[in-house]
Amino acid sequence: MIDGSIRWMGFAFVVVMSGCVSSSGTVQGAAAEAGGTSESGSDVEIVEADGSGTKDSGDSQEQGDGIGGPRAESLQITGSFVHLPLPWGDNDPPFTGTETEFPEMTKGLIADVDGDGIFEVVVSSDLFKWPKAFRWDPGTKGLVAAPDLLVFDDSANFADVCAAIDLDGDSVVDFVMGHSETTKVVPFHWTVVFHQNADGTIRPGGPSPDADGVDLEINAGGAVDFADLDSDGWLDLLLGDRICGDAVEKGYSQHPLLRVALDRFERRDELFEKTWRTLPEMLFVRPVGPDPQLSFVAGHNCSPGAPMDGFYQYFRDEETGYPRFAPFDPTPVESEYKKDVQVAYGPITKQSPMGAALADFNHDGLVDMSISLFNYYAIMEATATWPFVDRTMLVGVSPPKGTLHLPPGSELHTIPWGMAPLDIDLDGFSDLVVAHGDDYTTHVNSEKAVGDHRTVVLRNLGGFAFEDITAETGLGKWGNWRALSVGDLNRDGRADLIVGGVGRLPHVYLNAIDTPHHGFAVELRGTTSNHLGIGAKVEVNTSGAPPQTQIMGNVSSPLVTSQPIVFFGTGLAESVDLLRVTWPSGHVQELQGLDASGVHVIEEPPVIALEPVTRHAPADGESKIVVRVWPRDASGGVIPGEVSIEALVGDAVFAGPAELQPDGSWIRALVSPVESGSSVIEVEIDGVALWVRPRLWWDAAEEAP
Repeated sequence: MIDGSIRWMGFAFVVVMSGCVSSSGTVQGAAAEAGGTSESGSDVEIVEADGSGTKDSGDSQEQGDGIGGPRAESLQITGSFVHLPLPWGDNDPPFTGTETEFPEMTKGLIADVDGDGIFEVVVSSDLFKWPKAFRWDPGTKGLVAAPDLLVFDDSANFADVCAAIDLDGDSVVDFVMGHSETTKVVPFHWTVVFHQNADGTIRPGGPSPDADGVDLEINAGGAVDFADLDSDGWLDLLLGDRICGDAVEKGYSQHPLLRVALDRFERRDELFEKTWRTLPEMLFVRPVGPDPQLSFVAGHNCSPGAPMDGFYQYFRDEETGYPRFAPFDPTPVESEYKKDVQVAYGPITKQSPMGAALADFNHDGLVDMSISLFNYYAIMEATATWPFVDRTMLVGVSPPKGTLHLPPGSELHTIPWGMAPLDIDLDGFSDLVVAHGDDYTTHVNSEKAVGDHRTVVLRNLGGFAFEDITAETGLGKWGNWRALSVGDLNRDGRADLIVGGVGRLPHVYLNAIDTPHHGFAVELRGTTSNHLGIGAKVEVNTSGAPPQTQIMGNVSSPLVTSQPIVFFGTGLAESVDLLRVTWPSGHVQELQGLDASGVHVIEEPPVIALEPVTRHAPADGESKIVVRVWPRDASGGVIPGEVSIEALVGDAVFAGPAELQPDGSWIRALVSPVESGSSVIEVEIDGVALWVRPRLWWDAAEEAP
């Protein structure tokens, strides 16, 4: 039996489950054969989930005082991250700045651009005319130039590649980037997505029928995120807008684009309540704390006297089925950042947050949040209710406790930007990697100039305390750094990094750390949920390490996104006792006995399917869209269950009741209305509503996609 309830808090909802719709599916690997090695020379292997057993041994430990205990072992690593030089040549050196102009900001990200199983590094900046690609070479274990890999349409100039992922679920990498008519115009405008053609050339693809396919007229600055904003099972796009306009008037600093067809998006600014403007450096929407969707926008306020709130809480408008995001403050009144005289108990944006990372730092099953503020790191512990608990004073490696002042003893401090939660020594504790570098003030003001900064590695000691182990990892090269992107370049299940430079090329770091511990990576392929599983909770239990919880999409950096992948360390354990995925749909999938090595690609067995898959039908009063539902258990098998399929929004009517099919699924057909519009479907299994509510569209003849 499935026992659950939905608790309403105003229009916001929290799903409280003592049991949940469960399912289990196949685990896919990138290798061509089971147990083999892929073309990339990686350690990815195919593991078939046998679905045996659905015991509760993987439940997260009970929450105690929230801090958690210290780790018992000392650091056990040899080797380091290895810098992979970019074969750049002498052309297009980065602009190093002048007394009044800020240097060029570079970045890189990891993606399989051409879909051949061998990954590339895509490098760009805010001033380069074209992005450049460099292919991982398994033979030399280095990077080689791939000048013919990215071939762009000549209709406009493009520079700032902020994301390279499969946005629309067609298994082809798409690009989100800034563009301008010249190579040195600030601000750039966002393009939407660039799709690849069969011959590898890249063409623009528009966000909506009335757009030209290139220019959104939203000012680009690198703040971009992907999430299922409206919980319909399709991945949406969120873009930051780096323009203040009239700073004393409220407006939008973030623009949601909802997916409304297989290859089309619709801009819906009204989903966010207007607030004072900021210049976004990063943003995300993820399930954090008690909220199914928490939005965080970080950056510089346009007006010191009118700071943006930063955090937005999720509500659902039951009349339209669309989400709404309203400003609120999830941090406690006694937060350390609020004691700063410049903040004066105002919102967190008055401390100029620039990056964030999500991880369960204390192993209580709840995802905590680290934030890079102007001169230190804030650590916020999640609880079952708001607000966070501020654990900043326990960190011990940055002000207000500890120091990152340079030179030692001075009043100058390094400035943190992008950050990522990574288990460096694979012992099951989420550590932190943080990039540091100048901002405009420290660059142009000699009295505030710090000089070179570092990318630092902070080891999680337990109890929200950290120690600096940068020297042991090979990441401490001096320079100016900002963007931080995470991925797995050689597909060995270990996290590789690209640190974007300020006035210098980005540095690509291959993870060559050696440790007696084991570790692996997880990628997700959603079916009922969004196809990348963004926002899914992945839990790992093993005898060799404490219980771990990660959110898919746990890195948020200025200028660039990261590969949708999460990493785990299992200590001395060579296999995983239980891996549990709580998908954005609400389905829970459990797998046992996975190897604690390589990359595991986990596919969600479908619980809801729509026919046609386009979700569109003519508004003619006759056409139908069929909703099919499979109740599943934790092993992935179809099980008996009471299924309800209802339309919450729209004028369409059902042709009849839900009917049980021979394969154990239930189907119900929705008949189109005669007027164009949309409907929102809610599915319940044994009285528990799924978290995904698909939207269906009824098109007039001229609106058909």
